[in-house]
Amino acid sequence: MIPDKLVSINDLLIKSGTKLTWQRKALIRFLIDHPDEYFNTEEIYDRVRIMYPAIGRATIYRNMELYTGLRFVEKMTYESKITRYRLRRDEQQMLHNLLCLRCKKVKVVQADWAQEMSMQLLKEHGFSVLNHQLTFTGFFQNCNDEGCL
Repeated sequence: MIPDKLVSINDLLIKSGTKLTWQRKALIRFLIDHPDEYFNTEEIYDRVRIMYPAIGRATIYRNMELYTGLRFVEKMTYESKITRYRLRRDEQQMLHNLLCLRCKKVKVVQADWAQEMSMQLLKEHGFSVLNHQLTFTGFFQNCNDEGCL
């Protein structure tokens, strides 16, 4: 999956007229290496900076918005305060987020009922679901404010 995903993202950037800089390659590699995790821009910056110390915060912010616009990154914002990003998965998968209000960690889960609901919407309303975002908020039982996952 990783090489195919990397090639398709690189192709998408080139087709959009976006220059493929080393910073963009570093961010894409990071996202591909962590496909099931959401990160805020500070977390991305801190992690990418370990391998690429010259990368800047503003570069992270700008590129995450660019990637969101190009639809290969998902953006999740909760109450206009918490914004996290992750690599967009195959659109056929119905994934949902569990957001811990204590430590702000996000866990991605798959729910089969969402696929069933999509089929029902198509059958009853002629509406074809391409994508959706559903976030459940609450508390993980094992949360200790520093992280529960």
